[in-house]
Amino acid sequence: MSEHALYFVGRRDHPLALRKGVKPGDTFAFPFIAPARIPPRLLAPMLSARTKSTDGASLSRPFPTIECNVVSAVKRVVEGSDALTALTLSCMAAELQDRRLTLIGSEPWMSVHYGVVSLKDRPMSSAAARLREFVVEAEAAVTLAEEKLLASWSADGVASRAAPRNRKAGARAPR
Repeated sequence: MSEHALYFVGRRDHPLALRKGVKPGDTFAFPFIAPARIPPRLLAPMLSARTKSTDGASLSRPFPTIECNVVSAVKRVVEGSDALTALTLSCMAAELQDRRLTLIGSEPWMSVHYGVVSLKDRPMSSAAARLREFVVEAEAAVTLAEEKLLASWSADGVASRAAPRNRKAGARAPR
């Protein structure tokens, strides 16, 4: 099983972009665009943080404000507005490198998990085993690319508030 951190992200000149110590409740002062249905294990802490928002208008705004399963469309809306979203680094690598988007922050509970499932006591077919190899190789490449991207952001001092995590199963870097 693999884990990838999610980050709140906004346009490069977003009002929260230069603030230090952005808390999840601060993000709810702005519209939130969900790139997919929010799983319950993420939705519960997000809704809890929303109730702690200092912006009263955020409680009257639907959450998420928009749900769109086309990530490229989500990124275009975020680039052109004060809306925020939450994405993995690999989903926004080009936009981060071009400085069109910026990391706003992250929390320990903000992550996505996935894994390969197989039937117990049943051998995988050769095609399934090969597919698993491709997934493991792709995971290693994505993990390395995300670590490099986050390191470059941290070196610039821009993403110091977005702490990296080791995305290997069960392991976490110290915070």
